[in-house]
Amino acid sequence: TLIILLMLGFILLIGYFFSFKADQYDEPGEEDTQKWLRYLAYTFYGIAAICALVVLCYCNQIRLAVGVLQTAADYIKDEPLILLVPPIIFVFILAFLAYWVVVALYLYSSGELKKRGNTPLVTVEFDETLERMLWYHLFGLFWCTSFILAVEQFIIASSTCIWYFEQAESGAHKTISRSIYRCFRYHLGSLAFGSLILAIVQFIRFWLEYVSAKCEQWAGKDTKVIQAVLCCLKCCVACFEKCIKFLNKNAYIQIALTGKSFCTCAKNAFFMFMHNAARFSIMLGIGAIFIMFGKLAISFGATFIGYLIITEVDTYKDKLYSPIFPTIVFFIIAWVIATLFMSVYGMSADSILQCFIADEEIAEKNGSDAQHTPEALRGFIEKHAPKDKKGKTQKSCC
Repeated sequence: TLIILLMLGFILLIGYFFSFKADQYDEPGEEDTQKWLRYLAYTFYGIAAICALVVLCYCNQIRLAVGVLQTAADYIKDEPLILLVPPIIFVFILAFLAYWVVVALYLYSSGELKKRGNTPLVTVEFDETLERMLWYHLFGLFWCTSFILAVEQFIIASSTCIWYFEQAESGAHKTISRSIYRCFRYHLGSLAFGSLILAIVQFIRFWLEYVSAKCEQWAGKDTKVIQAVLCCLKCCVACFEKCIKFLNKNAYIQIALTGKSFCTCAKNAFFMFMHNAARFSIMLGIGAIFIMFGKLAISFGATFIGYLIITEVDTYKDKLYSPIFPTIVFFIIAWVIATLFMSVYGMSADSILQCFIADEEIAEKNGSDAQHTPEALRGFIEKHAPKDKKGKTQKSCC
């Protein structure tokens, strides 16, 4: 609630600022500037009004999103070792990238050197077989990195699902090790297939960039029509890539939740999103805002501490010429760490929302209340959900 009020207040403050600046342009000849500043002020006032209406119309969904975020925090508190998964996966990706670069250099150095006319410069030319190997190696980069990230997403989602359905009974135990076992014993094929689809889309996007660069190199500015068509295609493929990433992530959660194949889980995730569009939309919006605030807070906090150390501690400040570059390095490292940490939070929140919906559907079929709901969500349901004549919670709470 405080974050929402701060956002509304910030938007209104921007509108008031433009309105205040417009009042200062009251001299002859400044009418246009004053008019545009007033238009900007009215625009921000309108945005604030629309945001307020959205908050009022979707207050239950917002409360549910807050409950999900609180539950995600409880999960991380109970399973703190899950924070080690992203750094370990990050190390695996770095190791694979190092291997990929070495192999790429070997392949590139296998080409034939040819001189450029009378200059001492040379170009590298490849035969058809070597060129295909380079394209195949590039596709392997997209597929392998997507697969490693899919393994990370599944482990976090599976651990969250196990915790959700066991924490209310005897407590969840060894959720991470059990999730790793499930991943490598039962679901590697599904993860490989999902990452393959994403890799194909990424490869097509790279190929379009390559064709666009070659067209501009060969024909210069005489290919405006072709460049316009390629630009539209690149935009469409980029949007499609984001859709595939979103669908894959939710499909992996469904795989962790139900244990079914990728195609079945992708279909279930799609229809779950369609049937609960308001819940998912509000959850994604509030979650994105919260994650961004978390990244900024961690990054600026760590950067400020690092800045104080190098400027106040005698060991460092006497040897330091300027604190600017070390501070930038501190911020980059802190931003990477914050991104890794908040990725766990975001994935666990998405998983908890799907677990909550599944728990709700199971309870509806059995004609009872949800049996596995964590404390934060249970408080939300008991406070805001409508009751039937028997006093049982109905599904249409939000």
